[in-house]
Amino acid sequence: MDSMIALLNRSFLRRMLSRIFVALDLGLLQDPIYINIMLGMSFAISAEINFSLMTPFILGDLGFSNDRTATIMSTLGIADLVFRFLSPFVADSLGISARTMYLISLCLLVIARTTLTFFTSFESVMVVGVGLGMAKGVRVVYMGLVIPSYVKIERLASAAGLQMVLNGIFLLMFGPIIEVSQEAILSMCERASFARLRNAGSCCREGGDGKEGRKRIILEVAILTTVER
Repeated sequence: MDSMIALLNRSFLRRMLSRIFVALDLGLLQDPIYINIMLGMSFAISAEINFSLMTPFILGDLGFSNDRTATIMSTLGIADLVFRFLSPFVADSLGISARTMYLISLCLLVIARTTLTFFTSFESVMVVGVGLGMAKGVRVVYMGLVIPSYVKIERLASAAGLQMVLNGIFLLMFGPIIEVSQEAILSMCERASFARLRNAGSCCREGGDGKEGRKRIILEVAILTTVER
């Protein structure tokens, strides 16, 4: 009797799991190309949202006033809107697929975000802001076309739903990971600055050019102060 009940429970659970598998079309998770697209898009969306939220703070750390920060952000938004309108015509005239355009936009975003850390003048950052807006405009247009261009129309709803679920998981994970990484990097930089400051002080005490030793100490203090900010 007990074995029959266990068998019935097992068969009921199996039927429920099979129905869930069919209803959600989880067979998509067996497709490596779809998995690759889904993971890449979720990572890109999470990175974009976090970077967009931190952009005003990055500009503030670069020494820009609120007015100049607002000007840069407005220029970025205008470039974004303009290229949302222009990018479909460009892709159509060149015969570029949606996945290729999305990949190009991600490469441009990586380049623009990286170059932002190398410039401090207002004019240079404005140019980088225009580049960011262009890349964001292209990305927004083709982000919603990547999955439909690969998945059949019958499976599109399930594919989009799974993508949204993974987006939510990535967004929940990204914030704490960035915070922990930032604290670890700042702690490492502070330890390195303290070590250099200690070495500079010992060199000054050991003799040599007193002015050089004092200059080195002043430089290390400035570095340490910048890191703490």
